[in-house]
Amino acid sequence: MNREFSKERVFAAREYEKERDYWLDKLSGEPVKSGFPKDNLRPTGSKESQRNSASFKLPADLFERLMAVANNSDSRLHILLVTGLSLLLYKYTGRRDILIGTPIDKQEVEGEFINTILTLRSTIDDEMTVKEFLMQVRQTIVEAGEHQNYPLETLPYDLGIPVLEGEFALFATALLLRNIQDERYISHLDLNLIFSFLRTEERLECLVEYDAHLYEKETVERIMFHFIYLMREAFNQVDLKLVDVPLMTEPERDEIIVAFNDTAADYPRDSMIHRLFEEQVKRTPGNLAVESRDKRLTYRELNEAANRLARFLRKKGIKNDSAAAIMLESSAEVLIAVLAVLKAGAAYLPLGFEYPEERINYLLENSRAKILLTRESLVRGMELRCPVIYVEDKAFYTGKSEDLEPLNNSLSPAYIIYTSGTTGQPKGVVVEHRSLVNYTCWAARTYVKDEPTDFPLYIYLDLLRFDRYIDLYAPYNR
Repeated sequence: MNREFSKERVFAAREYEKERDYWLDKLSGEPVKSGFPKDNLRPTGSKESQRNSASFKLPADLFERLMAVANNSDSRLHILLVTGLSLLLYKYTGRRDILIGTPIDKQEVEGEFINTILTLRSTIDDEMTVKEFLMQVRQTIVEAGEHQNYPLETLPYDLGIPVLEGEFALFATALLLRNIQDERYISHLDLNLIFSFLRTEERLECLVEYDAHLYEKETVERIMFHFIYLMREAFNQVDLKLVDVPLMTEPERDEIIVAFNDTAADYPRDSMIHRLFEEQVKRTPGNLAVESRDKRLTYRELNEAANRLARFLRKKGIKNDSAAAIMLESSAEVLIAVLAVLKAGAAYLPLGFEYPEERINYLLENSRAKILLTRESLVRGMELRCPVIYVEDKAFYTGKSEDLEPLNNSLSPAYIIYTSGTTGQPKGVVVEHRSLVNYTCWAARTYVKDEPTDFPLYIYLDLLRFDRYIDLYAPYNR
């Protein structure tokens, strides 16, 4: 919004003190622009909207009902439409403080006006009836009209509201009835959605202008469908409480509540995450599993390396009630270490190698980690209060390579993850194998549409909580 105002508007801002006080009081506090949830973010570097539109006709029965409630008055019809749109925004967003825009009424004399827009602010109480809310909106529109001679475009600066280039600061959604309002009065504002209604003798039409950067056409059509359904329900039962006004039809509600929430699915609840991996190894032993800068491993090679390291960890006292920390940069050794800890029967603790020494020692002590798997170059000069194993030591990858007999079960801890500690000391959360297997099976079905026992290794990179450290090639199993 341009801060260059005409001399007339600057004069009006000083002259109309009563109007100014009204708006400063009406928009006091922390008003939030009311808008429908967006499909997309505005593209980077784009300061202007991409305008598109969709047209609708309200059903004949709804048109007749609205005209009966409005007593065939366009001014009253405008109040009904603002009430319906405010209620729709409340239903969509859950906000009880609703701000929408509307133009001033058409003026008999053409010319440059001090102000052509009004901000309508409504406060919603769940227990209000439709009739009570309608009366509130009516009073808001009447008062706004009585105080229209003040340049509302200067108000964001009066109120200290941040003004972003390409956006109007007071509202993102507007409504007008072209029978009594002129769309030119609001055309200079770059808004997300504008609902423009036109009443004829036989019907009520609506043109919805929208920013195509932000909304898909299907979303706008769904918003209008809900508007029509809500208007019919609200003004057929004006004594209905606002909280009870339905937004969706029964089939829609059943689909969301019943069909969308029917997420029950079977999974191998008695298995463990490394056991699922071992099953995959048996199916595709020679397939490439992971490739880093200096290492290429098949599923068999990855599994055998993990088995050898797991046996060494058991000799070092790692067992099913233990925790082992892993602090590595992106490398194939990350996967070897994670699988080895799980196969040894312990839970792993991922540590960022960029952590301060004090934080590393706190996490090691708090988790009671019995060992730290890392690379010598990452901890050189540190005084760590935990035994250290360097993964580059080739001696750890000798010995038997067969799968180990498990010491843990599906209820055993799989990993420990810590909070950031921004509000105090970091706190650890323990995740069991059963939970991890449940997530893995869901991820397999959702991301790769495969059976729970047949999914790509990159799923492991996500679920093993090492995705932030991994930059590896993890191809599809088959």
